[in-house]
Amino acid sequence: MKKTIFAAFAILALVFSSCVKDETYPFASISKVTGTTPIAGEEAVVTATISALVDVAVNLIYIAGNGLPQTVAMTGSGDTYTGKIPAQPVGANVTYYVEATTAAGTVKSAETSYVVAEKPAEPKTIFINEVNCGTKQFEIYNGSDKAVDIAGYVFKKDGSGDWEVPAGKGNIPAKGFLVFTAKNPDPAEGPSFGISGTKGFILTMLKNGEVVDEIDNSVTAETFKTVEDGWTLSRKTDGADEWVLVEGGTIGYSNGAEPVVEIKLFINEVNCGSKQFEIYNGSSKEVDIAGYVFQKDKSGDWEVPAGKGTIPAKGFLVFTAKNPDINEGPGFGISGTKGFILTLLKGGEIVDEIDNSATAETFKTVADGESLGRKKDGDAEWVLFSTPSIGETNANGVIKQ
Repeated sequence: MKKTIFAAFAILALVFSSCVKDETYPFASISKVTGTTPIAGEEAVVTATISALVDVAVNLIYIAGNGLPQTVAMTGSGDTYTGKIPAQPVGANVTYYVEATTAAGTVKSAETSYVVAEKPAEPKTIFINEVNCGTKQFEIYNGSDKAVDIAGYVFKKDGSGDWEVPAGKGNIPAKGFLVFTAKNPDPAEGPSFGISGTKGFILTMLKNGEVVDEIDNSVTAETFKTVEDGWTLSRKTDGADEWVLVEGGTIGYSNGAEPVVEIKLFINEVNCGSKQFEIYNGSSKEVDIAGYVFQKDKSGDWEVPAGKGTIPAKGFLVFTAKNPDINEGPGFGISGTKGFILTLLKGGEIVDEIDNSATAETFKTVADGESLGRKKDGDAEWVLFSTPSIGETNANGVIKQ
């Protein structure tokens, strides 16, 4: 009997155990909620890791400013779900959280928020970099690390006179330069407007009607600078804010480079009595004219020896003609009554010349004790000085009345 009862209990236990199933956890869990912080015009991308053993619906809930809650369905790839919050206006405070819903109920993540920032301005890379009013040239600098093409950009002078850079004429290499010449008869090469160094100017560069860069050197500007011939108005370094005057300038290459000083050499004064003639260096840079050649009446070449041709900036160098020592001066003479043509050449090219030959319309007899000189150092007009100033500025001479 006992055996029968025990067997019955065993059978009942087996039956009950076969009827009980394992329980499945019915809720989802949320972790690793991350989102981008957008700027104006951008949407925010939110991701979350969702763990669930049952069917789950995942939503992104967001509130922008004082608005009502908005729901965005999130899409899953494995256990990673993604949703996007549409672009919101600058300054909007956006709060969001993630909901995961199963048949058993809904769980929520902690709230996260962000403020929509303005889109940062793109760094300025294209500059009007230097202007030479004398040669009417202006230089554009590309400060970026890649080549750019400014074809289609428009230049204005004083707000008018539009000139559009033609196709094929606007290429600027990375960290490179492009030079245009104003007052140009060919619109394919440059604008027709001029650039005055004394009257001033406003030079503007535009793209699609928007100002890319501008230099205001109008006479009413507090920073107005008179730009004399031989000088340029230049950014202190490429793309810098400060504008300075540079003698010679660096049109076509870096503003940090050594300025290209134009060498200005003049036969400045001749004293026929003492047979002396003076050379004036009108530039701001010391010059060595060793190797230059002097001629009288187009012949009798005398080459300036090494070590004898140094002329300081804005300074003078004097040679004596009819010289027995060819290391000190030429063998030819200079007559104040018969006249002469005195020529200075470099590499066969004329650097300067004074024609006071007897057949010249401007011929002047130069008596002993007088000199024939430029009215001012480097000036075009020649006058007679009753008191010469050989070896020094012609301003110290006394003009013959």
